Amino acid sequence: MADIFGKRPDDYAYIRHLHKRSEWDAYQAHYATENPGSTPKHDFDAFGAGVPDEYKRAQGNAQALGYLTNNLLAVQAQVDEILYTKFRLPSFVHLNMSLPEGTTQEGYQIRIKDRTGKARRITSDGWDAPSATVSRDAVNHPLFWYGLDAIWSVDELRGAMMGGVPLDTENIDAAVEGSLEKMEEVGLLGEHGWKGLTNLASGSQADRVNASNAAAKWDATNTTAEMIRDDIANEVSKVIENSKEVLGTKITSGLCVYLSGPRYDLLTYKYIGDNQERTIMRALKEDNPWSHFTENETGTRQPLMFKRVLELAAANNPDLSNDRMITMLKHERIAEMGVAIMPRVLEIINEGRVVRAQVESKYSPLFVKRPKTIYYLNNI
Repeated sequence: MADIFGKRPDDYAYIRHLHKRSEWDAYQAHYATENPGSTPKHDFDAFGAGVPDEYKRAQGNAQALGYLTNNLLAVQAQVDEILYTKFRLPSFVHLNMSLPEGTTQEGYQIRIKDRTGKARRITSDGWDAPSATVSRDAVNHPLFWYGLDAIWSVDELRGAMMGGVPLDTENIDAAVEGSLEKMEEVGLLGEHGWKGLTNLASGSQADRVNASNAAAKWDATNTTAEMIRDDIANEVSKVIENSKEVLGTKITSGLCVYLSGPRYDLLTYKYIGDNQERTIMRALKEDNPWSHFTENETGTRQPLMFKRVLELAAANNPDLSNDRMITMLKHERIAEMGVAIMPRVLEIINEGRVVRAQVESKYSPLFVKRPKTIYYLNNI
């Protein structure tokens, strides 16, 4: 019967000898026991020629104790760092970083000015002319304070210094990146009752985004390129037609189509046209309602932008049952996040045996000012 190393219990005679004698004496005694009448070899022969394999000390140790020491291990100079997605939020949401650092959690305020009144034909005395008025209002939005600490022991710092490893810098960088990751999560997915860009409430109320369903679920085989192009072009047209207050001559740039990864990729390899010479994305970039709408006297057109948002995939968003597309203007007058403090080191505290670097940040959840100019297309 063999043990877990595949050896018989009686193969450990050398180890039992080792318990009673020094290593050299144990080897001599073991060799003499197994080979009565023979002359023991020198100790160094146990590692080389002249000694049967089963009596070599190195092999016996390795098999009996279940480990093998490799003194020829090559260690590469570089470290294989785990790579994470870079900070993407500014590509999708306007960040208002003009807020003072001391802004409290009560937040910041947006002042709203509106005009009312329209001229009409009047009688000869002129006393029945309507009045033009300007109304002013204010809307508050909260800010929240976030923290993440980099912590290491003094002994870790000493060891890192001896090994030439910038442990202190790496830990602080990790804390800053972790803070940015949380900021991105708040902007795209929301938290604590606040929604993010990808999961805003939809419906008929004035403070909800417009939502509709695609004619058919997009895929590479059952949906034609023309159907996908029409879905996107229709959503772009809705933004233009239903945004009288915002568009016109005031905001003529920044219209974006946000797509999940799989749906974004579909536009890059599914071809359209009689000769199938262009992808859907290229065809839409060259010819779409937004570019025609923004064409000026010199013939210059604003491009329609496409951006990949991983959180628009149902697999990455617990609020979605199927992938979603967003069509909206990336502009501060549509939606923004107020940022009083981008992630930074607040203080490095020496606590004796532990050193703590406190990283702070302060920002708001997504502040949607004009939800009716944001369009969701679901079940794509």
